[in-house]
Amino acid sequence: MFSSLVIALIMGQEGGIFALIGAGICILPSAVFALFAFRYAGAQKNKQVVQSFRKGSVLKLLLTMVLFALVFKHTTALVFPLFIGYITAMVAQWPAILFVTRRTKTTN
Repeated sequence: MFSSLVIALIMGQEGGIFALIGAGICILPSAVFALFAFRYAGAQKNKQVVQSFRKGSVLKLLLTMVLFALVFKHTTALVFPLFIGYITAMVAQWPAILFVTRRTKTTN
């Protein structure tokens, strides 16, 4: 990730590593959410779709909290790079969402 490289150049290798960890804390729970959220599709499985989104959202939140707690408990985390990595990974998802949304509208 580009932000991790920039932070590594500014704050050193340890800062870059914590920026990567922060990005991972964002990406891993998002992947778990995607696995649950898109498990079912179709109008006939409406209740299952809603339940899987709910389970995915709860798991994403809990996993994010657990991962941050583990990092803070087991390391002497550099907080700034950790959160910059997390926020950068979160913001990087937004253009992808817009791209997929626009692409879906143009194909319909």
